[in-house]
Amino acid sequence: IGPWTAPSEMVGMIRDWLVLACVISLPLSQRIGVRAADATARPQTLVLLDHPSLLHTHSHLLRILGRLGNAPHNAAPGTGTGSVEVKTTAQFSDLRLNRTAGGEHPGYRNVVLLAPYAHDLASGTVDELLNLVDSDAGNFWVVAAPGAGGVAIRLAAAFGFELDEPNTRVVDYFSEVSSDDVSLIRTSQLVDASAMAPPSSDGILFRGIGMVAHADNPLPIEVLRAEPTAYSYSISEAITDYPLAIGSSVVLVGAMQARNNARAVVFGSLDMLSDDLFALSNGSNAAFARSLALWTFADTANLRVASFEMRNLNGTTGASPSDTAVHEGDELEYCAVLETKQTQNDPWVQYSDPRVWVEISQMAETERTVALVAQVVGGPLCGRVTAPDRPGTYMAKLVHHRIGYAFIDEARRLSVYPARHEPLLVIAHLPHYMSTAGVFLSVVGYTVLSASRWRPHAKAE
Repeated sequence: IGPWTAPSEMVGMIRDWLVLACVISLPLSQRIGVRAADATARPQTLVLLDHPSLLHTHSHLLRILGRLGNAPHNAAPGTGTGSVEVKTTAQFSDLRLNRTAGGEHPGYRNVVLLAPYAHDLASGTVDELLNLVDSDAGNFWVVAAPGAGGVAIRLAAAFGFELDEPNTRVVDYFSEVSSDDVSLIRTSQLVDASAMAPPSSDGILFRGIGMVAHADNPLPIEVLRAEPTAYSYSISEAITDYPLAIGSSVVLVGAMQARNNARAVVFGSLDMLSDDLFALSNGSNAAFARSLALWTFADTANLRVASFEMRNLNGTTGASPSDTAVHEGDELEYCAVLETKQTQNDPWVQYSDPRVWVEISQMAETERTVALVAQVVGGPLCGRVTAPDRPGTYMAKLVHHRIGYAFIDEARRLSVYPARHEPLLVIAHLPHYMSTAGVFLSVVGYTVLSASRWRPHAKAE
């Protein structure tokens, strides 16, 4: 196009260029649309089965998982319909099924391992399973049983639980359901967290292996424990050694919530999730499994910080919203608004709980100040605390500890400077200042007087 080009020719050339650009960009747009559709249709939950017969013996459980994932419960192993993909351990052993066309992991959101007897699914089994889950906050269901394989044992240990010996079972002669099967027990020792497991009047039926939580790990949660009269040992051998755990220290179902709100549940029984025990327990086992599934897949007990503000009541502000400059002894006020929702489809509503506080800790040292936060009726969570009496850089962190609820990670930097000298403060310290000035003047006067009276002596003398 030049100055000699006619207007009609210019319009025609521009039109031809636009048509050519559309033709070139059409395959690219189709390719991008196919990739977006694949990402949307990718299953979010992977269910691994020991054997295809579990589709019939645990159909109620798979129906619950299918409803949570909006997928039919009768999907054939090896197919991925909706948000749930069902595979057997034999199919999972082929690493090619675990990767996309580009050689990357599919990135499942949830993994349900209904394969307690699997000893080795593939090379690097535990790492392979953990890598299948999104790195931000993936979730796990691990089901173990007497004679559990290495996969379930290692995953349980990774989540903070130690399974008993493979040939042991949890026995309770005072809580047995039938005299013909001493390993089938009933317990009502549920964790005090309605978000994870609501109370059950009929109790939970259990037939499986026991475990204990690692004492040095603060994250494991003992969801379901045995009655005080239970113990874990082999039912075919005489008791010669002390059991791994006795009484209420025997954990039947455990859970773990990581700091990034990734959740995991470890079951010590495959039978407690079967259709037979679902029917025998009058629905209590089914309600228990559904509640734990909702919690594990982050559908309940979600928590977020809507706002967190700090205000210095003495009037000093920081250089930025994330930095509050205060002096020693200043009065600080904190206000936070927390929101929660029961399910993914519910709206966020204001959350109020007295187990919320602000913790001020020095970044380089161990000094720590805790300020309790009070609930204001119809308003945010507010509280007051006095600034530390040592200058330095601190972190004011909003802390909330409630079993089953998500962790919150909200903090503000706090810069503490030396105390200011107010006029009233100067008047109060006037005697001290006067005495210091008097000593200084006395030393100066004595030095001047001594220098003025000094005379050099003659050589003769």
